[in-house]
Amino acid sequence: MGHRVYFTTAIDLARRMARAIAENRLSHEIKNLTRPKPLIIDEVGYLALEQAHASLLFQAICERYEKNQAVIFTSNKAFADWGQVFAGDAIMASAALDRLLHRSTVINIRGDSYRLKEKRQAKSSHAAIEVPQPM
Repeated sequence: MGHRVYFTTAIDLARRMARAIAENRLSHEIKNLTRPKPLIIDEVGYLALEQAHASLLFQAICERYEKNQAVIFTSNKAFADWGQVFAGDAIMASAALDRLLHRSTVINIRGDSYRLKEKRQAKSSHAAIEVPQPM
């Protein structure tokens, strides 16, 4: 039997939680976020979060941390730039990173993304093929 996994982007997670507040069901939504074994949050820092959304993301991080549950983040931002991720709030970013890094393994991947590699390979393979011109 497998594990339940939840994959989302940071902005979608924040919007989902904001909608839950508007519908007066935030506690239910937070409970749903603590059910999956790992919670995978993609594109952290890719799109700017509003202050309210940043606070909701922080709340999700705290809930998972308190229950000792795995969270996987993907981001193109260095930890030093996470103040921008949390709507310019360096204190909230520091508190989030404190929880995330306490019991973590950081995997830092450098280099081109697979999309960029595929694009370059496609260009080079098209360039190598000569199409005869009609006379």
